[in-house]
Amino acid sequence: MQIPSININWSKYETESDFYSDVLKQCNSPEWHGKNLDALADGWVTGGIGEIGPPYQFNNTNCKFVNSLLKEFSLHVIAIMHDSVNENGGKILID
Repeated sequence: MQIPSININWSKYETESDFYSDVLKQCNSPEWHGKNLDALADGWVTGGIGEIGPPYQFNNTNCKFVNSLLKEFSLHVIAIMHDSVNENGGKILID
């Protein structure tokens, strides 16, 4: 079975809302899914919210070009990715 991929191009997000809109769509998350770090952890680590995963393969691109306003946020997101992989398997790729 192939692990679902979550593709995160950090250079294209201007706001946290941009990030959540893109990522939650990739997870096939329901409309009611929260747009905050706790809800993201629930979906990626605990699971059972979206139609796919975990586990996930997280493909991070353009990390060097993350919007300065999202720098700290991106570090929290990557920490949640690590929690997800430690708990469920999967992989994190960072470019």
